Amino acid sequence: MKTIIFLLLLVLPCFAGEISYPTAENPLGEKVIFDDKYSQKDFTGKALLDATDLEGKVIYGSCFSQEEPNTRVFSETIKKITFINCNLMNVRLNKPGWITIGCQETKFKAHADGKDWIVDDNLMPMRKLNEE
Repeated sequence: MKTIIFLLLLVLPCFAGEISYPTAENPLGEKVIFDDKYSQKDFTGKALLDATDLEGKVIYGSCFSQEEPNTRVFSETIKKITFINCNLMNVRLNKPGWITIGCQETKFKAHADGKDWIVDDNLMPMRKLNEE
């Protein structure tokens, strides 16, 4: 049994990162273990629909931003996934089992004036994306 635990300790650091994430209950931070394969990466404009290893993952600090609102990036068969401090702009999220913490989830669309506008659920413009 000690050998198995020792081997797990050797292997885990290869597949997981760790951060201290502040919460209301613990302003100094809760320890969060995240998946290295999908964390702190740029997946802008890419889809991970065929990824079979996302179930139950914690993803930290990645960008999944898309050009079109409500773009499917992740398989809807995923029941549980957690995103922390990720850019999920224009990404369709299959909640309730999907958790987002500190993520950017704004929906935006380019309009005739050449500017990106934040849009509502009906894709109607509400205000300019980078409005001062």
